[in-house]
Amino acid sequence: MMVRSGWKKFIGQLRQTNNMLASQLAMAEVREVNDNQITAVFDPSSGVARQVVEKPNNLAQIKTALADFFTANLSIIFETDKTKKDDDPAHDKKKSKSIDLKKLVAESPRLKMLIEKVDGEIIGVRNSE
Repeated sequence: MMVRSGWKKFIGQLRQTNNMLASQLAMAEVREVNDNQITAVFDPSSGVARQVVEKPNNLAQIKTALADFFTANLSIIFETDKTKKDDDPAHDKKKSKSIDLKKLVAESPRLKMLIEKVDGEIIGVRNSE
């Protein structure tokens, strides 16, 4: 099966085992496949999704799922589409303060409880304006 034509079916299959990872990976578009290497491209506004899929554990799951689904030894790399403009105004404002996430969790019992309850992690903080 060709990777480009089977990408949506692959995402659907991945959804059955890891819905969150499939959701993030679905934001990427297959740009090219060369020598069993897939280049998947994210919009500039999908930086968080790219960070999630590039985590070593998630990348390993993706590679295993790719091999199982396409029955081929495939690798995948991720890029940001440089031809598209980032419309996220948060990226225009470089004056955001650095926030210590560990301190934030330590000072908020409700946040700590939520993270433990869903076995989650904080990957970023945005100010609401």
